[in-house]
Amino acid sequence: MTTHQTIWPHMRHWAADYPAVATLLALLLLSIVPFIQYQLWVREGIRLGDEAFASAEQALEQQDYATAWNEFLRAIEYYQRPLIFDPPQARKTRIRLMETFFWATTLNGNQFLYFLNRDIIINACDALLRADPKNLAANLCLGRVHFLIEEYGEAAEYYQLAFELNEDDQKEDNMERLFRAEAARFFYLVGEDFVSQGDVNQALEQYQKAAQLMPDNENYAQAAAAKSTLLIISVDVVNPSGEAVRDAYVEIGDITGITDASGRFQTEIMTIPIGSLPLTISAGNNGESNYSGVIELEPGKTSYSTTARLQVLVFAIEAQLDRADSEARAGNRDQAEALFAEVAQWSIQTEDADLNNSVCWKGSINKFAEIVLPACEQAIKLAPDDEKAYYRDGRGLARALMGDYEGAIEDFKVFVEWSKANYQFAQYEHKREAWIAELEAGRNPFDIETLEELRNE
Repeated sequence: MTTHQTIWPHMRHWAADYPAVATLLALLLLSIVPFIQYQLWVREGIRLGDEAFASAEQALEQQDYATAWNEFLRAIEYYQRPLIFDPPQARKTRIRLMETFFWATTLNGNQFLYFLNRDIIINACDALLRADPKNLAANLCLGRVHFLIEEYGEAAEYYQLAFELNEDDQKEDNMERLFRAEAARFFYLVGEDFVSQGDVNQALEQYQKAAQLMPDNENYAQAAAAKSTLLIISVDVVNPSGEAVRDAYVEIGDITGITDASGRFQTEIMTIPIGSLPLTISAGNNGESNYSGVIELEPGKTSYSTTARLQVLVFAIEAQLDRADSEARAGNRDQAEALFAEVAQWSIQTEDADLNNSVCWKGSINKFAEIVLPACEQAIKLAPDDEKAYYRDGRGLARALMGDYEGAIEDFKVFVEWSKANYQFAQYEHKREAWIAELEAGRNPFDIETLEELRNE
């Protein structure tokens, strides 16, 4: 008789004699099994997370950033397991979460937050802070989370706490050094912002924090040691034609003023001319024109002057273009010619290819091709390489109307070839081929009726 055959009858009798105890033992056994299964699931998650993290590090060394990104995301997924019921492994996992978060956001910045609920990182760091309020890495991690989601006030609070902790705790591992570099960068950027506002004292305070966190960084050290300088800034505001504009507003950092009768605004500003940190300049006139630019500050130089050539805003150019078109259709040729000349001059000073093309097209249809030809050229110049052929269609029309048949044929042929690969424009292919045939025969295909039809293209 086997041992199983000997014991089993006794267990059956015992269970029959003590049913309550047997039921309790059975329930206990049933509760232990899920717990064991959960522990195995958690430990498996940590193992898989470590594997994914190691794989991501290897991919980083090989500069395979796409693989590193995917492996970091996989590691995050596995590292979340121990956080559910906070087992003893949770602290190790939270530290891994912070490290993974740093590397992944270094690779893709804000994009990382689309793949991961930021609350996971925030809760993990908060838990570490509850256990250890002086945890430097956790404060730095939370600073970075809020910095990436543009909650700069919260980011500043955590970075400030990290800065204060740094003075008391000099020990650090590689991860904390990486986070510390991030905090230093944050303070440096805040300092630059204060410089642009003309707040020298606040700027120096932020630069000094950055330098203290990363004393081996030459840029931070140079900024922290910089001395404030009184600069004289002169801005001459002119219109698109180069004529002086009086009563135009000018902004230099956070200083605002109005130009005098000669179109000049001059002021003094206290700032920190470190490196090539620029001083932002903007100007405008009656909401219809604007200018934005910078003055590059040079160490030792205390006087600067610049010219702000105003550009007419796009919506104002479009409105003027519509007026020019209306005058032409009404038969007011002199007024239309003057308006098209003004619009063409304004549009070529913009960086808008579509706007220049509209000026080119409408001016040509109204038989002012020679006046708007510079806008046709500007449209092609501004267009991306794979779209230049599209804008040559407008120049082809202008050239044909000016009698430059050879140039028009060249432009239309380029457009036809391009349209074959861009099906949405294939409907215009046969029309352009007919124009080419007429031009090659020495005839102008653009009569009044054809030009009117082109208004709707």
